[in-house]
Amino acid sequence: MGDKNNYYFDYLIKTQKFQQSIYHRAKHKITKEMIEATPKGGKILDAGCGAGDATSHFCSDYNVFGVDEQSEAIEYCKQHYQGNYTKCDLAQLPFSNEYFDVIVFHDTIEHLYHPKNVLRELCRVLKPGGKIVISTINYANPAWWILENTWHRIMGGNCRTFSQDVHPTRYTPKLLLEHGNTFFKLIEMRYEVVKMELFYIGTKS
Repeated sequence: MGDKNNYYFDYLIKTQKFQQSIYHRAKHKITKEMIEATPKGGKILDAGCGAGDATSHFCSDYNVFGVDEQSEAIEYCKQHYQGNYTKCDLAQLPFSNEYFDVIVFHDTIEHLYHPKNVLRELCRVLKPGGKIVISTINYANPAWWILENTWHRIMGGNCRTFSQDVHPTRYTPKLLLEHGNTFFKLIEMRYEVVKMELFYIGTKS
C-alpha cells in the first residue's frame, strides 16, 4: 500500500454517516449475507478493516479478526469493538494456512501497488470451501469518473480518489475477474450503486 500515512482514516469514519453511508449500503448487505450463511462461531477475516464497520456487528456471534496496515485504524477498532485486531502487512498475515471461513476485503485492493501478492496471501489463509468477497470501484463506469471529479474533489476531504497515488490499481470488471480468478473460483460478480461498485464473490476450491 502506498505510504499515505493516515490519509484515509478520517474519510472512513465519515463513510458511516450520511451521505457516504448510502454508497456503502450494498457492501454491508453483501457482508451480512455471507457471514450469516456461515455457522456461528466461524472465523471471519476483515482484511484492510479500516474503521471496522463492515464486520463489527458480528463480533458477538463470530470470531472476527481485523487486519490493517495503519496503526490508527487498529487502535480505533480495539477501542470500539470486541474483535481481534492486528496491525500487519496484508501480504504477510500472521495466521496459519486455511484458518478462515470467510474473508471480507472491501475497498482496499485499489490502494495496492501489488494486489496479487495480497490475494495470494488471502488465498493461503482461506479454508477450502471458504468464501471471499472483494469490493472495489468500477473504473469502467463513466458515472464513477464523474463522481470522482466532482463530489470527491470538492467534498471528499482526505480521500483524493482522483489522484493516481491514492488508487494505483484502477479496476475494471475484466481486471478484477482476472486477478480474482488467479486464486479463487468465481461464484458471482455483482455490480452495485448504479454499477459504480464491483463485488467479486468467490470460493477456494
